[in-house]
Amino acid sequence: MNNYARKAWHVIGHTWNGAAYCPDCAPNPDTVNRHGETPAPVFAVDELYLIDPNTGEHTPYTCDKCGAEIE
Repeated sequence: MNNYARKAWHVIGHTWNGAAYCPDCAPNPDTVNRHGETPAPVFAVDELYLIDPNTGEHTPYTCDKCGAEIE
């Protein structure tokens, strides 16, 4: 059985214009908004989660397009 370990540079999603996207829904890397910004990759070592103010638990972000958790 093979075990797959993600590397620190593994891209788990992208952010762009204040939204987070899973790799399948991410905008084209060549997309540019009116400010000249392009989608930014989110790497496996980045801390991309929300903290529930009531419980203090970490909740993963969800894709703004499909709703899948970005892990």
